[in-house]
Amino acid sequence: MKRKSSNGITLKSGEYEKKEGGFIYRWTDARGNRHSVGAKTLNELRKKEQIALEEKVRGVSRASNTLYQQVQMYLSTKVTLAKSTRANYEYYLEHSIKNAPIGKIRISDLKSSDILKFYAELTKNEGYSAGTIKILHKLIHPALDMAVKDRLIYNNVSEGCIKDYAEEAEKKYALSQEEKEEFLARIEDRQPCYLPFVQFLFATGVRLSEAIGLTWDDIVETEKIKYISINHQIQYRRIDGKVIQYASETKTSSGKRRIPITPEVAEILARQRDINFEIQIPEHYEVDGYRNFVFLSQEGMCLNHNTIRSMMTRLSKDNKKYPVSIRHVSPHICRHTYVTEMAAKGCDLKVLQALVGQKDLRVTYTVYNHLDNKRICSEMQRLGLLDVG
Repeated sequence: MKRKSSNGITLKSGEYEKKEGGFIYRWTDARGNRHSVGAKTLNELRKKEQIALEEKVRGVSRASNTLYQQVQMYLSTKVTLAKSTRANYEYYLEHSIKNAPIGKIRISDLKSSDILKFYAELTKNEGYSAGTIKILHKLIHPALDMAVKDRLIYNNVSEGCIKDYAEEAEKKYALSQEEKEEFLARIEDRQPCYLPFVQFLFATGVRLSEAIGLTWDDIVETEKIKYISINHQIQYRRIDGKVIQYASETKTSSGKRRIPITPEVAEILARQRDINFEIQIPEHYEVDGYRNFVFLSQEGMCLNHNTIRSMMTRLSKDNKKYPVSIRHVSPHICRHTYVTEMAAKGCDLKVLQALVGQKDLRVTYTVYNHLDNKRICSEMQRLGLLDVG
């Protein structure tokens, strides 16, 4: 005789009505593990039941892993991650996922809405940028992909949850000589304390974090030439509204390099040394064992990444006060400009790749080596193919 609910509906195998109200469905998964789900109504229960049956057909075994445990497991398999990248991922795993309610939800119970709500709350309450949300998604999405492949869950519910967090990509271009000179003039006029630092970015093509981390001990002198040794970087993360700086290895193994000190760079470093004599450096100031930094704030500490970016943005946008208009300038635009200038001078691309610490020559060539009409005309003129007189 078939069982029926209190309102006369025939119950299927595995379905039960609870005395206190509501319904429950019990089943055994593909690996022989018993599970159950409950619902207030029979219609709601059967929606969950359908998912369970589909999982069983596909050989899926509901896992007991929480999201935190699953991401932790995924991260343990990534043996080729750079130390700085791993440290960054581990930080967000421990500080953002582990302590959040979503971190305690079993992956078999996780819904897309849970992830969307998690990202929204971090954006609204913690002030996370779209870039930071993307870092978290780079942990959650592949971790759930792994669970799908292991047949622990039916599908990846994080799919599509990042589409509202698209950052506007920075346009990749190099400044013209006129724009570069105008920008440096603005800094000299409005923010002279930062002038040697920005000149250094233009003159070496180093990354912002590499320049901030440079110490006087990284100035290496041989019998014939002086070098700048790029062997670490200073990065930052925001904790409880405060910026915490830390040292890490260079972005890639190719990032470790020696850059010969040109007369231009030597003059910049000499001016910065003079500036440092006027700065009161806090006693025993260091970041993860690094001290004696070249470029310092007025407080005698490492420069703040966001302060530099904001200053450069503000001055480059302030075109109404100056006769020459310029495009947006960022530390990375300084890097683009350096590579483009070096390529225009005929620098060997393999040498240029080594100077800027790029792992892939194609990146150096296609991304940083910018062409414009002025450069094309200049090259054709040099080759005697164009008369601009």
